[in-house]
Amino acid sequence: MIEHVYARIKEVRPDVKVLGGAAVLQPIPYFRGIFDHGGLANMDAVVIHPYRGNPEGVEQDVNDLQKLIHTYDNHSNPIWATETGLIDPSPDGREHIARYLVRQYTLLLSSGRRKNLLVSAS
Repeated sequence: MIEHVYARIKEVRPDVKVLGGAAVLQPIPYFRGIFDHGGLANMDAVVIHPYRGNPEGVEQDVNDLQKLIHTYDNHSNPIWATETGLIDPSPDGREHIARYLVRQYTLLLSSGRRKNLLVSAS
C-alpha cells in the first residue's frame, strides 16, 4: 500500500514528506517486515512513538532501529519521533510529566533525532 500511496503523493506534491512505521516502542520485527517488503524505499522518514514508562533506554532502541535501517538503505532514512508522553493522573502528575519529557527529548536528541513533532502528555 505504501508503495502506491508514496508514488501518488509524490506525483502531485513532491515536496510532501511521506512517513511510515508509526510504531510504539521500536519493534524491530515489525519494522523488518515493512522493510523486507520494500516499505523503506517508499517513505521519506521512519516514524516512532516511543511511549515508555522510563525514558532511559530509548536512545538504544533508536540506535537499534537505525542499524536495521542501514542494513536496507545506505542513505539512512531519518527517524522521526512524532509522539511521546506519559500519563500521570497523580496530584504531582504535571511536574512528573515535565521531568519525563525533558529526559525523553534529551535522550532522543542524543541519538540524533531532530524531528519531534507531537507530544502527548496527559
